[in-house]
Amino acid sequence: MLISPLERTRIEPEVALLCDLAYEAERVVRVTPRAAMAHNDCSIRREGAKKISEKKNWGPESKGTAREAIEIDRFEPGGVLDDYRIACFLLRKGTLHDYGVDSPVSGYSYMYAQLLDWLVEKLNEQVDEGPLENIADWLAIADRPARALISIGATRYTEYGETHFLEPGDTAIVALYDARRFEPDAIRHLARGEEPAPAGLSLLRQQVV
Repeated sequence: MLISPLERTRIEPEVALLCDLAYEAERVVRVTPRAAMAHNDCSIRREGAKKISEKKNWGPESKGTAREAIEIDRFEPGGVLDDYRIACFLLRKGTLHDYGVDSPVSGYSYMYAQLLDWLVEKLNEQVDEGPLENIADWLAIADRPARALISIGATRYTEYGETHFLEPGDTAIVALYDARRFEPDAIRHLARGEEPAPAGLSLLRQQVV
């Protein structure tokens, strides 16, 4: 995968959930996560941008989602995601840098039932105001899709991530991994290499051009 063009952009390491959407009377009544993937919600620092979408949807290949999906057994405490963590790296001129703080997926501010209730509310009730969009209108334009890929928030940056933007030649890496199977050093090794991701790892690697 590639990222282009560049203008004060950072990796935004997130978990993306592939979800089924259920509707009644043209309203979303249920969001059911089926799989989780490593995701880069790469944002541009665009001066004067009034909408979040103007920072997010800024050009072709401005996003990335790993091919490997982690099947979700149940989206609640005790489910498979309890044991997963998300890490982020930048490979620049042969040196691998920690770009995002390695964090537990279960540590998101909103997770499991609280997150799903919040999503249903926002999908139905969010209005076009300030930086936000009317999501219900966009769902209608999209003919109320049965599935949606929903990214659920970025982790904190390391000091390096806070102070370094992407440059041509960089490799941006986001890893969603099972902490029962992998130590952080093993994830760094896999992030640096080109070998296929083993079971228990969703690995996104993007070349910056």
